[in-house]
Amino acid sequence: WIEKMVHRIVEGHGRKDDLDTILDVAKRGGGTTICAFYDGAIGPYISYIEKFRGEFEALCRS
Repeated sequence: WIEKMVHRIVEGHGRKDDLDTILDVAKRGGGTTICAFYDGAIGPYISYIEKFRGEFEALCRS
């Protein structure tokens, strides 16, 4: 569902608090699962939001 939130933001229907939600969920789950794919999958989301937060916020409604 993180992917769905990002798509919603990119399409202009996201909220600024969605960015915090994505980061919170991604960082909380890292290193806590048996499957290493989770860590590999969330890494880009964390990097994108941390490095390009201003651009993502510009796409959000509020």
